[in-house]
Amino acid sequence: MDERDLIDALCDARPAWGAHRDQIHEAEIYYVDGARLGRELIEEVLAGRDAPWMRRAFEVIEAALVRGSPATRNLIVVGLFEAMQGPAYRHADPPDLIDAWLGVASQAAWADLIEGWTGAGVRSIEAWRRVVVNGPRRSIELIAGDLRLHAELGQEPSVIWQRGGARGGRPLTRAEAERAVAPIRPLVARRLLDPAAALGDVVARIEVDGARDRAVIEVGAPAPAWAGHIARSGDRMFVVDLDSLLDAWAWLAA
Repeated sequence: MDERDLIDALCDARPAWGAHRDQIHEAEIYYVDGARLGRELIEEVLAGRDAPWMRRAFEVIEAALVRGSPATRNLIVVGLFEAMQGPAYRHADPPDLIDAWLGVASQAAWADLIEGWTGAGVRSIEAWRRVVVNGPRRSIELIAGDLRLHAELGQEPSVIWQRGGARGGRPLTRAEAERAVAPIRPLVARRLLDPAAALGDVVARIEVDGARDRAVIEVGAPAPAWAGHIARSGDRMFVVDLDSLLDAWAWLAA
């Protein structure tokens, strides 16, 4: 099965897609049109609908992953699945809602894509929701007491620090940028805490801009029972190794 065959099979599954078949083939921008079909499909799933054409579309996707050419399989993962996961990350309820629609090969490809975006071992939307930061970091700001540090991690990494009236900054090497980011890449819960648990006094605030997400993390003083610090991001709570993060920042600001 090649890319054209995949589009034909998907268009056969749903008449509304079939009406645009000739235009899709004429344009031959299959990744763009594949993404559009993926977004329309996931919208129906998230809305709780269960139509025969939807079942058929997922059957086509499964068959293409099993028997399709490498280009066809790539079209499904990079075209359809990537477009589907954007809305699914935030709105799938329950988190494994989409899993029930996926065949064996589809489930593996779906999980591989999540892991590729998020980090080793994160292979489901439920696991992704335990991750505070998703995707490459663009900037990090940490405020702890009178210390304020800000790092830009784009094409020209740099750090600016301020403590009281003293202020400084300098460019970062890539190795230094990696060291600054390492303690929060990804910041995964070692233990997911009860959101109703007391946060304790906030000792630091971390703001992280990523490619897909912005996290504002308030870190509280550790309760005696926890081997680490407690962080909250929205209604999720995590155990965070704040000391290693502060060590990285202190080294950069020196």
